[in-house]
Amino acid sequence: KFMAGGKWYNVDGRFLYHLIQPVTDFKGMNLNWVPNGDSSKYVESYGLDGVETLIRGTYRYDTFAPCALAFAELGMLNDTKVHDVLKSSSSEPISWRELMAKLVGCPVDKVEEAVMSAVRERVGAVRKEVRQSEAYQALTALRLSKDPNTKPEKPFEFEVLEVESAFRRLGLFSKAPVPKTTNGFVIDSLCSTLVTQLTFHNHERDFNIMQHRVTAFFPKDNRTRVFESTLSIRGEDARKTATAVTVGVPAAASAQLILDGGLRKKKGIVSPTDPAIYRPVLKIIEGRGIKMHEEVYDVPNAH
Repeated sequence: KFMAGGKWYNVDGRFLYHLIQPVTDFKGMNLNWVPNGDSSKYVESYGLDGVETLIRGTYRYDTFAPCALAFAELGMLNDTKVHDVLKSSSSEPISWRELMAKLVGCPVDKVEEAVMSAVRERVGAVRKEVRQSEAYQALTALRLSKDPNTKPEKPFEFEVLEVESAFRRLGLFSKAPVPKTTNGFVIDSLCSTLVTQLTFHNHERDFNIMQHRVTAFFPKDNRTRVFESTLSIRGEDARKTATAVTVGVPAAASAQLILDGGLRKKKGIVSPTDPAIYRPVLKIIEGRGIKMHEEVYDVPNAH
């Protein structure tokens, strides 16, 4: 759920990744962003009554959305349909190639062509529906990237080719055995395969990016300004990952604040938006290298 142009939009989960938007702010990184979660809950938490646009989003690598959509339309994310052959209690082997053929109902020797045809047809049909929706048009019209040279949208057929390439890399067209699961769901077998295929190698590190952007119009000065805070942090090793640091250090700092009696005057559940929490915690985590880079710049008035 997000607000654009003063209107709230609810987007069904099946349609979400069709709303993917380009990112050009981080040079050298092939990223997109998409609305994520319920933005309406931030109105009260942050005192945002009267805003015209409010979106909580998430960054994704360029190929993530096409693959997620393909998985969904092929039934690979279904957690209700049981395939007995995938249960750990079954001794019958099945390869990824055979399972994919079963999912689209085709002979095994035609699986690659049939799967990609299904992806093209099913994802394409939903894409056409979403692109005609008011939510997509409102989101696209915002042009939230601060870089005016927004990268052009990729042709749909190019996305299909990316999905095909990803499926090959993951071994989904191979004779590799499908991992057995307790419940016999394809999604569990897929997750097991992704964990194996996408685990970090020794030379790889994670990288976290977070950005807050507030655009405000000041009628007294007839000026529109953007206030932007960006966090980018890279993991050091397999143990001290960026994710572990950015999650663990604020939690530890908050716990220490309580132990030191910093919240003794507070009662009940205290939100992290309370200055008594975020001011001392931000000071502590800055000392551990977790710091936002802040920038303020003017943009042409939209009013």
